[in-house]
Amino acid sequence: MTEGFLPGCYKNFPQETGESLPGYLLRLSHANGYEGIADLLRACTGARKAGVTEMVHALRQSENDLKTMSRVAVGDERHLLHHLGFVIIDGAIGLHKARVDDDAWLTGQAQVCPQCLATREILSEDWDLALVTVCTEHSCLLLDECPECGGAITWNRSHPCHCEHCGADFRHVRTSAAQSAEVDVAGDFAALAPFRLLGHGAECLTQAWDAGFRIFKGLALARRHWAVVEVPPKYLRNMRLAERHRVTQLLAQVRHDGSYHLPALAGHTENILEPLRSIPKPTACRKHAMRIWQGELGIPRPLAEALSSSLPFSDEPPGHEVFQGRPPSFYTNEDVADFLGVSGPTVYALIKARKIATPTTGEAFDIDEILTAQRFLQDGLMSLAELSMLLGIPMSGADDVRETYLPSWNPRNKADKRVDLEVVMQYHLHLLAKFDDQMPLVGMVALGELATRTTNPLETLIRGVTVLLSGAVQSFSWNRPYRWADLMVPVDDVALVLVGA
Repeated sequence: MTEGFLPGCYKNFPQETGESLPGYLLRLSHANGYEGIADLLRACTGARKAGVTEMVHALRQSENDLKTMSRVAVGDERHLLHHLGFVIIDGAIGLHKARVDDDAWLTGQAQVCPQCLATREILSEDWDLALVTVCTEHSCLLLDECPECGGAITWNRSHPCHCEHCGADFRHVRTSAAQSAEVDVAGDFAALAPFRLLGHGAECLTQAWDAGFRIFKGLALARRHWAVVEVPPKYLRNMRLAERHRVTQLLAQVRHDGSYHLPALAGHTENILEPLRSIPKPTACRKHAMRIWQGELGIPRPLAEALSSSLPFSDEPPGHEVFQGRPPSFYTNEDVADFLGVSGPTVYALIKARKIATPTTGEAFDIDEILTAQRFLQDGLMSLAELSMLLGIPMSGADDVRETYLPSWNPRNKADKRVDLEVVMQYHLHLLAKFDDQMPLVGMVALGELATRTTNPLETLIRGVTVLLSGAVQSFSWNRPYRWADLMVPVDDVALVLVGA
């Protein structure tokens, strides 16, 4: 002992190896008659008006408070300092040479292994992580709710082994057995060590623990998050164990010889984004997936591609490679029009759409931008035939659609009725975010069926989609193959769609 005890506890004992920080505090508070962790920390550190999990999280980042609790517990200020992490400004702490996102720590509930508690009343540090759903010692699922009353297990309880709601003893609970591969996945996350990840190539890439966390979080995201391209900062920490364990099972299926084969996870991404397959552009789904995996979750491109598509991407080479190091120089709009095989107004439309930037006087157009514009004209626009496939009804009355809902990408050219794929994608993704895939189909009718009852089916279908996106219909469903005509609305809301038709 270096500086002796501080007052606060009359029963003093050390923390066990591998014991959870809040678990140790719970044991200490129970032994000394406190109501719980929060009561103990308020008495000993002066913490005020915060939830237990927030107080513990703050404790991990405070050297002074960890030293205080160490002296209260065992009289040695160094005793708990191995829990000290340094703050990372983007919502994480540095701990054990790893970046541990704030979302990796459970807050909405806690979890336990009944078999471990039956052996000794020690709560494992591994169980504090949302990414650990299995006990690696007993190869069984952890427990996050009381089997007697159904209440969530939290850090608000006053006893390590008893339910805070009904007093049931967790030590007598039987939990489901876990597969050996699931135990391995849990062990990988518990170790806070780097991951070995395989993409489309044969080379195995070693990535920091944080990359494994981000992949786990991406696999846990709901369909609405993929649709609106959003990764909530606080998501895993409040998920129930059953939901998190589904991700463990996915990862267990692709773990072989200590490495994770990411292309085998692309099927999950494709299933989540299945409604995008109705857009007759083969790359639409995987390009959108990249917005989440690479753009939002920050997964390195080779690995993000593997998570987005089971097949390798075909790279789009830069201009100097296309032309073997001697790209041509174009100084006028006419030169660009000749190269692309389009009219002058089309080049103007590309400039207005910011696909090509007008160079300064005396400078040439950027060849990479011109090649990007060429790909846009080939793959980034939807023809009337393609729109008809997506809508699910013939495109009669296309002028009305172009003028009122899906405007032509090139309004100066009345003959060009193609629509920017991104515009169509935005409407499709809004529908993807809003539809209820659990809604029973009894008492529902398809928009396509309603449209055929009217004199202008196309106008009716477009109105129906507008109504759904406006929120006027509280809930709706969507049938395969996920064309707009396959949108299902309750019979009670049919009048909203047909009004004026």
